[in-house]
Amino acid sequence: MRLPLLPPLALASFFVAAAGGCSGNDFSSRQAGAGGSGALGGEGGEGDTGPAAGGHPTAGRGGRAGGTSGGSAGRVDAGSGGTTSEAGQGPGTGDSGEGGEPSTPPSCASLRCENAGHCVEGANGPRCTCAAGFSGERCATNVDDCAREPCLNGGTCSDRVNDYLCTCMPGFTGKTCETAGDPCQPNPCRNGAACTSAVATFLCTCAPGFKGTDCSQNIDDCMPNPCQHGGTCADGIDGFVCTCPDGYSGTSCETEISGCDPNPCLNDGTCHTDGTNITCDCTPLHTGDHCERTRYIGVTATEANTCALRGNHTVYCWGSDDWGQSDPTGDLLETIDGAVYHLCGLRADGGVTCWGDNGFGESTPPDGTFIDVSAGGFSSSCGVTAQGAIACWGQGDHGELDAPDGQNFVQVTVGFYFACALDADGAVTCWGDDMYGQTDPPAGEKFKSIDAGYWGVCGIRDDDRLSCWGLTHGSQPSGTFKSVSVGIEHACAVRGDDTVACWGNSADGRTDAPAGSTFLQVSAGGAHSCGLHTDMSVECWGLDDAGQSGPSAP
Repeated sequence: MRLPLLPPLALASFFVAAAGGCSGNDFSSRQAGAGGSGALGGEGGEGDTGPAAGGHPTAGRGGRAGGTSGGSAGRVDAGSGGTTSEAGQGPGTGDSGEGGEPSTPPSCASLRCENAGHCVEGANGPRCTCAAGFSGERCATNVDDCAREPCLNGGTCSDRVNDYLCTCMPGFTGKTCETAGDPCQPNPCRNGAACTSAVATFLCTCAPGFKGTDCSQNIDDCMPNPCQHGGTCADGIDGFVCTCPDGYSGTSCETEISGCDPNPCLNDGTCHTDGTNITCDCTPLHTGDHCERTRYIGVTATEANTCALRGNHTVYCWGSDDWGQSDPTGDLLETIDGAVYHLCGLRADGGVTCWGDNGFGESTPPDGTFIDVSAGGFSSSCGVTAQGAIACWGQGDHGELDAPDGQNFVQVTVGFYFACALDADGAVTCWGDDMYGQTDPPAGEKFKSIDAGYWGVCGIRDDDRLSCWGLTHGSQPSGTFKSVSVGIEHACAVRGDDTVACWGNSADGRTDAPAGSTFLQVSAGGAHSCGLHTDMSVECWGLDDAGQSGPSAP
């Protein structure tokens, strides 16, 4: 840590040696005596001498001090009544004499440690003790865990907080891609494509609407524009949606509207007319003037994929499917939640359905009736039972399964190796790994809702303000909010006016929420974010290397 620049008076204190006043490592206190002024200050006179070395010498009254060029001289030994310390014990104390003020050393009050770092006072001033994974004077630097190139066999390393993730070449698995195996395990083909093993390689059979070696490229069905009569085309997955101008309807805006015959409402919508105007009553799955768009009611962004809940309560996922996280079970769900390699949802009957990675049992929920479920952990999931108790499953090496007792809980949220629960009184209880203080919610605060990311938590307080703890990744925005979502290194929240604010790591555009757009919900994932618009459409922004920010289903 760089030491602060000391003023001349403070510097002079390191050279004090009044006759008989101190010995060995004794230093008199840094107090100013009467001195001269001008280019060179006058002498202040001789001071009394103190006892022999090793005792408790008392500094002389009016010791010698010369002036400094261009300013008034200050004494460097203690003024009348000051005392020095024992030999070898460091500086003593004393009241200021005439001619100057003692310098004020820096303290933790003036040093802000970032990323859950803690300030400690030391002999050389305050310093930051950084949490695991961070370094620097103020703990502002995320240590690059990929610097030592841990990924083997051509694997690509992605830095995390105090960790790294290797994306292995086909045919290799393991933490560092050290294990050779089937090139189709895990499946390198994207977007639901089938993988066929070949000699030292693989072949992908793409699903309709995708192309490329790994089927990661969405075919642009709007090129050329299929919409007639000036209709606007929006690309989807193996399809498109036309927004037609007034007076036209149909898949490609090919039909001129004249009453309800033929029916201008798409996707089984019901047409009504007053003789001049028509209106469409859409099914729960669709919305739009002519029921032309899929209607969404929820969205969840994970580390590398996205899942959305459609109006008919089916789930559609896109992006990475390495662990089956983009292959939902087909159950009709009321909610969905996930963050890493698995997701869980709540069925209408109160049961829980999970899909994706199940290496630790995190996707095998217990029987029973639940009112909430969270699948944000690396190897665990938790739910709130109909009785208000917390039940967790999966692996609990970090205490993430050690849920609190009680039957007054209404919400649970799971982080990487920890979890927090909100009770009916607005109080938060957390458990599991506390590396960054993520299980230490602010005392006395009451919340309406909470959400956990990998290493931090944010909540909407009862005054609609944000409050975050743990690894919070920068300064949170001010104002009032309706909901909040925490990702790996960033977070997003819906403001009181339905716009979205994001903060934290801004790489890949993950914090660049669409300006001026209004949202009902937002979800912060790994390096991307997604939101549910007030018109019930889904939009994502940020990294799209696995197709996680690509277009949702039409």
